[in-house]
Amino acid sequence: MSTLEIAVLGTPTFLLDGQDLKLKPQQKTLLTYIVTRQHQANRAEATNLFWPQRDDRRKDNFRFLLGNLRSNVGSEWFVEKGLPLVWEKEGLWIDWVEFTTVLEERSLNIAEVTRVEKAVRLYRGRIDAEPSLRGKKKAGKLNETRKEFKFLKQETETGPLEEWLEDVNQIAERCLQKGLIWLTAYYQRLNQFDQAIEYAQQWLALDDLHEPAYRELMTLYATTGRTAEAMRLCKQLHQKLHDELGVEPDPETQALCEKLRRPQQEPDEAPDDQPPTPPPPSPYKGLAAFTENDTDLFYGRQRFIAELQQAVAHQPLVALTGASGSGKSSLLQAGLLSRLRHQPNWLLAPIVRPEATPLDNVVEALLRLLEPDQPYDLRREARLRLVDKITAGQLTLVELGLDILRQHPPQTRLLLTVDPFEELYTQSDKQSRRLFITQLLDLVDYRRPTTTSSPFAVVIALRADFLGEVYADERLTAALRQHTLVLGPMNAVEIQEAIEQPATQRGVLFEPGLVQRLLDDVADEPGQLPLLQFTLTELWQRQTGRRLRHAAYDGLGGVERALSHYATTVYEGLEAEEKPFARHIFVQLVAFEANSQPTRRRVRLTDLLRAEDDPAKVASVVELWVRERLLVVTDKDEGEIVVEIAHEALIHAWPKLQKWLEKNWNKELLLRPLTEAAKVWAVNNRDDSYLYRGKKLKETFSLLNAYSGLKLTSLQEEFLNASLWFLEPEQTIRVSALLALFGAGISHSLVIFFLLYMLETPFFSFALLGGALGSSIGPIYILGFDWVRHFSQPLPLWLKWSLPVTGTVVTFCISVSIIIGMSMVLPWYYVVALGSMWGLAAGVGRLWVLESKKHEWRKILITSIGCGIVLFVSSLLIPMNIEGVEEFKRTSFLIGSIIPLSTLSIVNLPQMMLRASVARRQVKDMR
Repeated sequence: MSTLEIAVLGTPTFLLDGQDLKLKPQQKTLLTYIVTRQHQANRAEATNLFWPQRDDRRKDNFRFLLGNLRSNVGSEWFVEKGLPLVWEKEGLWIDWVEFTTVLEERSLNIAEVTRVEKAVRLYRGRIDAEPSLRGKKKAGKLNETRKEFKFLKQETETGPLEEWLEDVNQIAERCLQKGLIWLTAYYQRLNQFDQAIEYAQQWLALDDLHEPAYRELMTLYATTGRTAEAMRLCKQLHQKLHDELGVEPDPETQALCEKLRRPQQEPDEAPDDQPPTPPPPSPYKGLAAFTENDTDLFYGRQRFIAELQQAVAHQPLVALTGASGSGKSSLLQAGLLSRLRHQPNWLLAPIVRPEATPLDNVVEALLRLLEPDQPYDLRREARLRLVDKITAGQLTLVELGLDILRQHPPQTRLLLTVDPFEELYTQSDKQSRRLFITQLLDLVDYRRPTTTSSPFAVVIALRADFLGEVYADERLTAALRQHTLVLGPMNAVEIQEAIEQPATQRGVLFEPGLVQRLLDDVADEPGQLPLLQFTLTELWQRQTGRRLRHAAYDGLGGVERALSHYATTVYEGLEAEEKPFARHIFVQLVAFEANSQPTRRRVRLTDLLRAEDDPAKVASVVELWVRERLLVVTDKDEGEIVVEIAHEALIHAWPKLQKWLEKNWNKELLLRPLTEAAKVWAVNNRDDSYLYRGKKLKETFSLLNAYSGLKLTSLQEEFLNASLWFLEPEQTIRVSALLALFGAGISHSLVIFFLLYMLETPFFSFALLGGALGSSIGPIYILGFDWVRHFSQPLPLWLKWSLPVTGTVVTFCISVSIIIGMSMVLPWYYVVALGSMWGLAAGVGRLWVLESKKHEWRKILITSIGCGIVLFVSSLLIPMNIEGVEEFKRTSFLIGSIIPLSTLSIVNLPQMMLRASVARRQVKDMR
C-alpha cells in the first residue's frame, strides 16, 4: 500500500512511501495551501496566491504548476477535477488535519488527553513559504526609522500569499494555545506541576507579551516553591511591556507580582487572618500510593524495607501480605524497587497488574524490557503472538525471561512484581489464572545450569483476606511457604515519623498537640494509613502561615470522617443529571466476590458507558472526580483511558458508596462474569472462540430476565449480540446438512415411486436425473444461507437473523431458475456435467466460508462429491434411444429437481423465522 505523509507545521516535509519528494518551492507552497484549505481549496484563490497580477498567462502558469505537482506526487492522490486531495484514501497522513481535528472545534474532556498531547506535539513552528515567493521589504525613511526601534516590525509588500499565510498561522496558533491552556489546567488539577509548568512555558513562548500566560506560569512557580523564578518573570514582563508597548501590566498581574514581592514571615509570627500564599507542593499522597519518585518522602517503614530486600536477595518468590490500606504498594515502589533500581545486578520489570488478562499483562511487561523502544503497534502484535505460543505450550515465560537476560551481564537477576495479586481472583477467569500461576511458578523454580541460584525473582503483593484463595492451589501454597512477609500496622513512633518528617522537609510545622491528636485517632488500626494520608493532604491545603492547625483538622471532622465528608460534599455538588452517572461509575469500579470484601478494579472509560449514556457527560463526571483526587486515570499505550478508585479505603469509609454497593451487590456479583468475559473477548480482537455458547448463554439470559432493571454496558451488549449471532454454530451447520440430505433423499424417492407406480414408463429416469440435480444443489442452497450469515456480522442482531430467511427464499428461486434454464436449452448430458461440478463447487465454497469449523470439512466435501456421483450414475439409467414427448421429459426432470429444494425450504424456513423472532425478543429484553 502506497503512503503519502505531509507535514506543514514548521519546516515542511513531503514523503511518498517514506522517500522525500523533491518538490520545487511553488509546488511545496501549493500543496501546503491545498492541505490547509482542504475542501475549500479552489483554483481561482490558488492562482491568485502566486500571480496576483491580472494577465492572460496566469491560468496557463497555474495549470502547468498543478500538472507538475500531480506528476511528482501521483495523480491517484488528487481528485479528478479540482484541487482537493482524496482525503479518504488509505495511506494519506497530514499533520494539519490531525492537529486541527482535535483542537479547532472540539470541546475537550478527560478522554482526549492523549490525543490533545499528540496534537500539540505536531506543532513544530509557523507555516511559511519559500523566501523567493514572499513579498519584498518596503524601502523608505519609515523602515529606516524602524531599524532603530525594534518594537516596530519592518513592513513588507503584503499580497494574497502573505495574507493566506497569516490566516493559517493564526488558526494554528489559536488551536495550539487552546491545547496548551487545557493541558496546563489539566495537570495542575492533578497536582502534576512539572508537566503543567512545561505546557505553561510553551504557552508563553507563543507570545512573550501575553499576560495570562505570564500569570499562569508565575502562579505555578510560586505553588512549587520557585518564588525567585516567579519574581524574575514578573520583572521580565514589566520590562517588555514598558520597552515594546510603553504600557504597564494589568491590575491583576500587578496584584500577583505584589503578592510575590511581599516578604515571607516566620511561621510563628504569621497571623491567622493573613491572606494565604500558595503552599508548596504537598509531601503527602492522599489516596495514591508512594512511587519511586517519592522515596525521600516515604517514612516509617525503613526496617521492613530492609527485611524485604534481604528476602528478595535470597528467595526466588516472596509474598508480601497485609490488610487493605497497610501500605503494600507504597512499600514496594518507594521502598524495595527504589533501592534495587540503583543496584547493577538487578533488572526490574514494570509492575504487573493481573486484571482480566494476566498472561497478556506479564508478557507486555517483559516485552518492555526486551524491546524498550519498540512502537506500541509492533509490541502489541508481538504480545499477542507470544501469548498464543505460551497458551499452546510452544513457549514459556522462562524462555522469554532468559532471552531478556542474555542482553545483560551474566549475574543479572530479573525481578517481576505482581501487585495486586488478588486481581487474579476478582477479575480473571479460572483458566487464565491457572495458566498464569503455572508460568509464574515455573519461572520461580528455574535454576541456572551451572549454579543452584535462580536468575529470576518474583514478588507478589496480596491482601490478607485472599490467602484462602491462594491456599486452594497446592503448588502455590508450597511455594509461598518458603517466604511470606506479613506487613502489620505501624507503631506510634513510625506513624509520627510518617506525619512529621515530610512536612519538615517543606518547612511547614504542626501546631502543638495536633500530631498527638492524629496519632490518637489513627491508633493501631491497620487500614487507617490511607485515611491518615488523605487527612494530611487536606490539612496541607488548609495551612496558614506555613502551619497545619487544629481548626482546620476540626473542620475536616478528624481522620475517621474526613474522607467520607469530602466525598459526600463532592457528590452533593453534582448536578441532578450527573448523580446517576456517578453512582453507576463507582459501582462499576468495585470488584465483588462472594466470600471476601469488595476491591477496586480498573475499567476502561469506554466500558463504563451504557448503551443510552452520553460519552461526553460520563467523561465530564469522571474528570470531576479525578480533579477531586478520588478517582485516578491512567493512559495506556493504545490511547485508552483507564479509570479506578484512588484507594480501597474509599470503598470502606464512604457510607453512601456502601449503600450503592449493597443495593447492587447480588446483581453485580452475578453479572461480573459477563463483564470479565466481554473484556477478554475485546482484548483478543473479538475472537468468536471467546463468546458465550449453549448453557452459559442461556444462564446469562435467565439472569437478565430475573433482574430486568439491570442495564448493560455497550461492551456487554456487543458481546451478547455476537454470542447470539454465533449461537451453537456447529450444531446449526450439522442440522442444516442433515436436513438437506434427508429432504433431498426422501423427496427423490417419492418422485421415483410416483412415476413408477402411476406412469409405468421409463421416463422415471428423467425424474431420477432431476432429483439428483436437486440434491446436488442442496449444498449451494445451504451455502447461500452461510454467506448471508457470514458477511452480515456488522448489522443489528435482529436483521442478521432475518436475512437468512430472505436468503433461503432467494436461493431457492435462483436454484429453480437455473434448473429450468438448463433443462430448456441444454442436452441432458450437459446438465449432468454442470450439475456434478456445481455440487462439488458448492461444497468447496462452503468450506471456505466456514474455514474455522475444521471438523466439518469431511462431511461437507463427502456430501458434495456424493451428490455429483449420484447425478452421474442416474444419467446412466436413461435409455439413449427413448423417443417420446419432449415436454413430458422436461416435466419429469423439473418435478424431480424442484421437489428436493421445496423440501429444504419447508424444513428450514420455520427454523430461521423462529430464530429471528427469538433474537428480536432477546435484544428487546436486554435493552
